[in-house]
Amino acid sequence: MDYIFNPIRNPSDDELAKLVQQKSDAVINVFQAGIIGRRTALKELKEMSATTGMFTNITDEAIEAADDDVDPGS
Repeated sequence: MDYIFNPIRNPSDDELAKLVQQKSDAVINVFQAGIIGRRTALKELKEMSATTGMFTNITDEAIEAADDDVDPGS
């Protein structure tokens, strides 16, 4: 069984902006460190769109076209 609960409260615009910043910074940091590739980074950003409303324009086509090689020398 799956349950979907409505949140008790919605975050303010400032709280949401801070959440998006923190989450996207984490993705960017591991990408720039060469731990994940561009495709994985795009997937992670797109996944955030369900809760943040950001990065909704990242398409499956863009993800598939992205290179997923990692560059540990970055």
